[in-house]
Amino acid sequence: MARAARLLMMLRRIRSGNIYVTGSHSKGYSETDMVTVKYNSAGQYQWGRTFNLSPDYTSEFGKSVAVYRKGTKTYIYVAGEVNYSGATQYITIIKYDESGNQIWQRNYDPGVPGVSDFVAKVMTDASGNCYITGGAVTNPFIAKYDSAGVIKFTAVVPMPAGYSNGSEMTWT
Repeated sequence: MARAARLLMMLRRIRSGNIYVTGSHSKGYSETDMVTVKYNSAGQYQWGRTFNLSPDYTSEFGKSVAVYRKGTKTYIYVAGEVNYSGATQYITIIKYDESGNQIWQRNYDPGVPGVSDFVAKVMTDASGNCYITGGAVTNPFIAKYDSAGVIKFTAVVPMPAGYSNGSEMTWT
């Protein structure tokens, strides 16, 4: 990892003992890339992947990681934020196989104009669907993708009067 590595944001350990971590690392003055790393059960580095949507002054921050097992296959879902000029433009979701090969990548925008978005969590269900939760300033959201990366639904929940943001909402 680079000297300017940021605090790794999310860690997930699965039954096999493998550990998956996501976060970000700095590439200089105005760029930060999302990074996802796999360690084996002994803590030995297995692979690391970076994600940079655009070389044009963007920053990508890994925020959450989820693991889905189907038989002998393991899939890793990572969710993060893509910033441009200091504001989060949208959420990005990446699916990797157990060897670190990218299967698909999607960008999600909750559709609330003129606000910065944040991702709170990515999770999977027993069928391998992927869910992301977060907020668009005062409006929490949830979105569902199937295992092929096709969006199945999205919901933005308006907050009641008097609430300032949805960052404390928890989806289970």
